[in-house]
Amino acid sequence: MLRLMIVDDEYLIRQYIRNCINWEEIGYTIVGELGSAQGALRLAEELKPDVVLTDICMPGLDGLSFAGLLKDLNPNVRLIAITGYNDFEYAQRGIRVGLDNYLLKPIDENELRKVMIEVRESILSWKTQESLFSELSDYRRQNEPIVREYYLQKLLEPDFPSELRDEKIIDSILPGSGNFFEVLVLSFDDFSALLSGNEVKKGNREWIEKYLEEHFRNKSITWVSDKFGHLVLFCRERDCLWDKFLSELENDWRKNFHFGIYYGRGTPEHSWEDIYKSYMYANKQLNAAVAFGNNQYWKEKKYFTFKECADLLSMEDLKRLYTYIETDSPEKIEMLIKGWFQEWNNIRMPDLFYLKIQLLNAVFYIYSRGENKEDSVSFQKKYKDYYQQIVQIPTLKLLQEYFLEICGTIMKTFRSQNSVRPSTLIFSVKEYIDSHLEDTDLSLGKTAEKFYLNSSYLSRIFKQEAGISFIEYVNSQRVEKIKFLLLNTDLKIYEIAERVGIENANYLGIIFKKMVGCSPYEYRSQKMKID
Repeated sequence: MLRLMIVDDEYLIRQYIRNCINWEEIGYTIVGELGSAQGALRLAEELKPDVVLTDICMPGLDGLSFAGLLKDLNPNVRLIAITGYNDFEYAQRGIRVGLDNYLLKPIDENELRKVMIEVRESILSWKTQESLFSELSDYRRQNEPIVREYYLQKLLEPDFPSELRDEKIIDSILPGSGNFFEVLVLSFDDFSALLSGNEVKKGNREWIEKYLEEHFRNKSITWVSDKFGHLVLFCRERDCLWDKFLSELENDWRKNFHFGIYYGRGTPEHSWEDIYKSYMYANKQLNAAVAFGNNQYWKEKKYFTFKECADLLSMEDLKRLYTYIETDSPEKIEMLIKGWFQEWNNIRMPDLFYLKIQLLNAVFYIYSRGENKEDSVSFQKKYKDYYQQIVQIPTLKLLQEYFLEICGTIMKTFRSQNSVRPSTLIFSVKEYIDSHLEDTDLSLGKTAEKFYLNSSYLSRIFKQEAGISFIEYVNSQRVEKIKFLLLNTDLKIYEIAERVGIENANYLGIIFKKMVGCSPYEYRSQKMKID
């Protein structure tokens, strides 16, 4: 029921308004009848009316002044003026204070009823929208970290989906402004132990994130974990003093954990579409830092040799290798890699070290691009094993054999559907579906909107990661709920349909029979006989 307040200095008019309509029938309850605007204003906060019918011409505080003051207290209250003044000047003033409608004296019962029903429908529509907006805002707030992490990780892939190319969203998750983007990659495991074959000491993730928060509280920098277990920092500030920060970080890290931290700094780019390019270069530097055991390698002469070899494997070579792995083509993989190693056959032994870095970059590229994802902990361990083995292999022939072995392992991983796990985003989408099964408006489009996604993109990744389409999942969950209600309640079929968001009971029967093999009535009867 909407709460109605009547304000008029004439008792007979108040009485007429109260009695000429069955207010409950049209959705109102009268919470107050006041003879003065001053009294109505004092009680407005306590009575909390949704609608106020007020006379304009009253002694003391007039109706329009009262309307303006009431709107200040409650901007959402609806105000309807009752006046004998069919006057344009009053109408103008009424519009300024926010009146929603007028009724001329003498009040016509039918006109009053019509106006009040229109106002009621307007309020109910507004409340529905507010409720939906509130629900959407709450849900977005709850899921914002998931969506943000998902977008940041997608920016670290070479083929950023076209459906996600929304500059407003990118700007909202990458703080700062302007056409400047740079990536820094941090690895906080003890790689000196890894490369010597000892058990790897792990740095404290919470410590480093707290450290970053303290140092970059007012900076345009954010970060996310990548699939290699590294921390990736996104920067949009041209004047960020990285050298000073990284030097301090190294010192503070060693004091706390007694081993080194490794990092690589990407190239500055002028478009968010080139973030992956910066990320690739940062990982090249990180791989070199780990292999050298020293973050200062670029200040040494060795850096120049490394820089000359940095593009030994071109992007086209890497793309070709990835395509062969993805399409399960072992013969083509072997032919491609043999071709590489034939070209490197005369490489000097000192340069073998840089070649190893290139192969580590290749492994990084393949995994950064792969859609199929294995368990992140398992993958990170495997990736560290690759580091250890590649760096320690003494000859070109053994290096070729081991790299072919790595490619074969990755190909099997990509081939195996058992290794695919739904992402956190799809898990959250499923949770949303499960909690909104009774919503008749539950759809791919509305769900995509709640997660800031394009509907075609959500459809594709849902099918890819869940193994069934969005609508198939919705129907399967609804059928499970229908089964429960059939067995545990006495609800009629049409009532069950309402509980699972299906408007047509016949359509419920069609879905149920298609998935279960019998009608809802037959299912209930069979189970009752068994029991």
